[in-house]
Amino acid sequence: MPNYNHVELGKYIVADQGICHGQPTFKGTRKMVHLLLLCFLERGKTIEDVARNAELPVEAVEEATRLSATAVHDYLSLPNSHPNLRKEEFRCILKKENQQ
Repeated sequence: MPNYNHVELGKYIVADQGICHGQPTFKGTRKMVHLLLLCFLERGKTIEDVARNAELPVEAVEEATRLSATAVHDYLSLPNSHPNLRKEEFRCILKKENQQ
């Protein structure tokens, strides 16, 4: 019988109800994926910087960025997923950020 309290989200990332209330964390740690990604985005750090500072393999941080991108894509692909942010608006926001 599967253990729904522990889900392997990737090679380096798990979600376990007994660790950080089920938030995705890096295996064997209590380091929450979303906090490391915020650090990466807010401070303009490279993946290598984040991995080094968090004492994680670079591949773990790369996996986190891939899973996050997939989650955003899947969320925006659902009908009526976010009534206040349509796909076209999101693409426009990304385009503007990439031009800066």
